[in-house]
Amino acid sequence: MTCLDENDKPLGSNDFVVGYTSIYSFENVSNTNPSFSVNDAGQGEYLIAGKSVAADCVGSACQGADPVTVDCKETPERCLATCKDDGDSSCPAIDVRPSIEKIVEKDKVSSDLFKTTVTEQMWVNYYIDHGDISEVRLLNDTNSGWNEKYRGQLRAPKAAGPIQVWSVVHDNRGGMEFSRVTLQAE
Repeated sequence: MTCLDENDKPLGSNDFVVGYTSIYSFENVSNTNPSFSVNDAGQGEYLIAGKSVAADCVGSACQGADPVTVDCKETPERCLATCKDDGDSSCPAIDVRPSIEKIVEKDKVSSDLFKTTVTEQMWVNYYIDHGDISEVRLLNDTNSGWNEKYRGQLRAPKAAGPIQVWSVVHDNRGGMEFSRVTLQAE
């Protein structure tokens, strides 16, 4: 197998960065990965400016998932006005909040070490292909607990068209899950 650049030319040894990371494993200690809330059909939900919108996909269902076409007449809750300032902070902020399971586990190793209850740290990253969105929000702090205000704030692009919003929920022990919702700027 050969790694190629954007022009299909083989990459050389100087094109790689060597690195390492420490991975700790403790016998009889496990943890559940963070996850998005889903209904019985496996479908997630977002609140877009306070209105419920079905997620395009959640988790492994997003791998290879086809793009979603948005019809603003049929699903106006998925539509937003363009902004002449192209995602700048002068554009109106639109809250984007995926439904995330409020499952916070005790960090047994840290709790035993510090002789107090320590929970895992959790956060959600937001990514967007047009416009701008706040990049990361804290979900759970090890000391202060769950943060209900974990929404991202989207600022619309100048150009009309589809906008894919990705949310990735993480915990400090390497767990993660992702979800996508498609919106339409018009």
